[in-house]
Amino acid sequence: MKLVRFLHYLTSDHLTMVLGWVIFAVKVTVRELVEDIKIIKEVLSYHFDEINESRSETKQSKKLKKKMQDCESYEEWVNYAYLHDNLKDKKVWRQDPTSAYYNYEYVAHLRD
Repeated sequence: MKLVRFLHYLTSDHLTMVLGWVIFAVKVTVRELVEDIKIIKEVLSYHFDEINESRSETKQSKKLKKKMQDCESYEEWVNYAYLHDNLKDKKVWRQDPTSAYYNYEYVAHLRD
């Protein structure tokens, strides 16, 4: 009821000014929302691409592992192992053969 009495005392100039401020505030808010939506879209698109790439790598990795299991020679297995390592970007072991998972000194001795 107080708002109605207050509005009754406002002139048309006052109402025009208030309405102008409301419209301005809405426009600013809408612009900010549009910008926020654009940012969210970019972030989601980036993550969606990452997920798809990861799925593709996983499928390729499984295919290469299957081929590695079915190899009939060590040379064939090594070729697939290199492809698998390159796919997973796991090349560090080539520069540093030390490992807690196998006797790297013995393997190095066999290679020499």
